[in-house]
Amino acid sequence: VTPAGAVDALSSFTVQLMATNSQLEREPNDQYNQATPWNVANPITGRLAGNTDKDFFTFLLESPRYLELSFTSPGSDKNFYLTLYKDSDQNEIDGVTVTNGQNTSLHMGLGMGRYYLKVRGNGTDVDSTHPYTLTLKDSTQTNLEIESNNTIKVANAIEKGAPKKGRIYSSTDKDYFGFHLPTEGLVTIRFAPSSTLESYTISLVNENDTLLETATSNNGQAITLEPYQMPGNFYIRIEGGGAVEQNKPYDLTVTGTADIIGIKQLVSVTVSGSQAEMQPTGTQILTAKAGYSDASATTITPVWTSLNPAIATVDGAGLVTA
Repeated sequence: VTPAGAVDALSSFTVQLMATNSQLEREPNDQYNQATPWNVANPITGRLAGNTDKDFFTFLLESPRYLELSFTSPGSDKNFYLTLYKDSDQNEIDGVTVTNGQNTSLHMGLGMGRYYLKVRGNGTDVDSTHPYTLTLKDSTQTNLEIESNNTIKVANAIEKGAPKKGRIYSSTDKDYFGFHLPTEGLVTIRFAPSSTLESYTISLVNENDTLLETATSNNGQAITLEPYQMPGNFYIRIEGGGAVEQNKPYDLTVTGTADIIGIKQLVSVTVSGSQAEMQPTGTQILTAKAGYSDASATTITPVWTSLNPAIATVDGAGLVTA
């Protein structure tokens, strides 16, 4: 304890340590590989220690989920910046700015896998006094895009007459939605933004990302594309331009004269076991779960192999022996 200004030698202070059942950030956690583990069943609390401090938290989703992320920092009037990454800090997939410390909620769809959430200030005027609390709970919205969906290979499946709600959260974000047309017919794509400031480009592309139809939405304008297409796989690409309103979602609906089937494709595989570390001769059973672009997940039976049998072997049932 050191004085911050004038020394008051005549007044005492008390320091007390108490156990808590609350989840707290664990310092140091200013890099993703030092991230504080977060059991998302309960809130977690942190505090920025200074202008350059960053806090990373990590959590694992074992199945795709629609979630609401809430941020609160009672008493704060500073800006906070939340960034969400998948697998590492090299794969940014979502984010939101908290303005003047106000309570902020973000609804998002996430596939299964490992995530990292970074909290930082603006680098010059950071609130290092007031703690903040992060909460994740199931969202009441169940038609959300599943991040990340910024390439054709991880495009969300979109079904006929089943609206999807998405967001362009940054100037580099793109959203892809895929569907299969088994027979030729007229396809009607309806796009309706809630932002009146953000501009959008809505494009229909093929499997090679080759442009087939396009239109632009400005100033909250709803638009409709009505291409007549031959059978095949198609993707709707949504891109932003100009101002970005992170909390303003858009609605996307596909209808048509023919059947329209959402393209369900594999986007992730998660492997889990009962032990993070093993002792020689120890064993455990691994399981694998596949996540798909229609927000579904299922347990799968893969072909198991070991990259280094001198360290661990694995049989066809996923039994690992150290």
